[in-house]
Amino acid sequence: ESPVRSGAESFLAGTASCRVRVEGLDDLYAELRRSGVLHPVSAEGVSDTDFGTREFAALDVDGNLITFFQWVSR
Repeated sequence: ESPVRSGAESFLAGTASCRVRVEGLDDLYAELRRSGVLHPVSAEGVSDTDFGTREFAALDVDGNLITFFQWVSR
């Protein structure tokens, strides 16, 4: 049920995060919502930021945060 972890990985799993630029953000959001992997902060939908992106957050199987974003004006 759990991933194999050795050395530093067991200490890092669940504490990492990354941002991934995508196209088709709304379609990806809908797909991941159906999969039940959204972070609670994104349960209500995609967020618009003050710095020109639309984004939402999800969690991988180890609990790492993955934020998907799309530039609005570029």
